[in-house]
Amino acid sequence: MHLVQIRLGYVATGYGRISVPYADRTGTEITCHGKGSWFLFQENGTVIDVGGQDTKGIMLKNGRIM
Repeated sequence: MHLVQIRLGYVATGYGRISVPYADRTGTEITCHGKGSWFLFQENGTVIDVGGQDTKGIMLKNGRIM
C-alpha cells in the first residue's frame, strides 16, 4: 500500500468538535471513519467504532455510508 500525504486542512469530529478553534471544518465521526476507511481499502465493508461514550457500526458500499 502506498500512501500519499496531502494537507487539505483539519477536520474536528466528536462531541468536542466545536471546541477546536483551528479546525477548517467540522464533521461527524461516522463520516470521518467512512471516508478514511474507503480511502485506505476501497472495499465494501463494516467499520466498528468502539468509543468512550458509545459504539457505532458503519456499513460502506461503493464508497458511501449506508
